[in-house]
Amino acid sequence: DGPPSALHRAMSGGLAGVMAQTFVYPFDVLRRRLQTGGPAMREKYPGSISGLWRLYKEEGVVRGLYRGCALNYVKTVPNTTVYLALFDYL
Repeated sequence: DGPPSALHRAMSGGLAGVMAQTFVYPFDVLRRRLQTGGPAMREKYPGSISGLWRLYKEEGVVRGLYRGCALNYVKTVPNTTVYLALFDYL
């Protein structure tokens, strides 16, 4: 039925942004801790998987792996929505 409408692309972009951030955000939390925590954090979180597992066990999902994620959604979802809605027009 032709190319997707701008509304369809916008909704797809918003959904893609939510899904991507939901998957990637725990790695971002771990990365920030390693960057700001110094050598002590490198010992505490020696690898990606073991670091995520320890973060989950010690702080849980909401207060550990996804701390601050809601603010990231506020930033990312509008960005991906507009970007994918306007991608073919610019």
